[in-house]
Amino acid sequence: MLGIVLGVTIYGSHVYFGLTPRMEQGFPILDVGVKFSRNEWQDFVSMVVPGSVIMAITQFVYFAVTNLIRILSKKRARAQNTLYFLFLVAVSFIILLYSAEIYQNALTSNHVTLPGPLGNIVSWAKNEIDFRSKALCSTYGLFASMTTSRPEIIIFGSDDGQIWKEYQFKYKSGDLFRAPPFVAPHQPRLDWQMWFAALGSYHRNVWFVRLLEKLVQPNITEVAELMDEIPFPLNSPPRFIKADVYQYTWSMNATSPQWWNREYFSNYLPALTYEDLKRGLPSQLREVREHIPKLETQILQLHPQISRYFVHVIVSVLIL
Repeated sequence: MLGIVLGVTIYGSHVYFGLTPRMEQGFPILDVGVKFSRNEWQDFVSMVVPGSVIMAITQFVYFAVTNLIRILSKKRARAQNTLYFLFLVAVSFIILLYSAEIYQNALTSNHVTLPGPLGNIVSWAKNEIDFRSKALCSTYGLFASMTTSRPEIIIFGSDDGQIWKEYQFKYKSGDLFRAPPFVAPHQPRLDWQMWFAALGSYHRNVWFVRLLEKLVQPNITEVAELMDEIPFPLNSPPRFIKADVYQYTWSMNATSPQWWNREYFSNYLPALTYEDLKRGLPSQLREVREHIPKLETQILQLHPQISRYFVHVIVSVLIL
């Protein structure tokens, strides 16, 4: 059975994605490309998706009916058990309708509609029940929508603030001439978090600031082991460190050893020293200072015998 599945998968990959192995300069290469048009894809979706929705509803009805018969067939079947089961069935069916409504929204963008009666029921549920405003359900999948660009954070270190050397991670994109590695089933947590950090700012990724703080400290082997290449000796870290964001795109030159192209996008974190990172970033300090009076008031309410000046000094020292 496994052989059949693999055979069908390989054959389908060859027919629909042009998966063809070949040798180039002694290295095995796989040529891949989409071999179907947008209209062919829409025809496939219009054929498969409505049937899958009908199958889901049919399976739901089958399990609901068979379990209801099983409950009623018991000698001591209680009315409350039956009503509770019917309530669960009703709620589950409503959620199923909403799932079908999300399905239909996705189909509409591909000019596909659900068959007559089923489409009418789903449209009625969408207009009359209005699940979305009640936030009862959401779309399936870890990512409801994917990003269309690839921003990457690149970390640089420098001894003089003029000449900058780049840090390399084990898995995420960095070196333009390194092919993307296979990582499954391993989950490279740091590299994965770096991808999320690139979609926001360091203000929401305090762990990233801590990472840079460790990189400018000597002999931090735990962090060094997470990196692929550190351009400075462990016992002599750089004086300055910064982070920039680059937009990465695939290199379309098949004869070039370069896998990526990149273009500077923005500065992610300005050049800082270990003292700067240890003391705190300017924007973070401003946010903290705004909370100092409130914190002092709370302490004085709990301990009125302490002088305000003493509290101010202690809070400032502890925070800054």
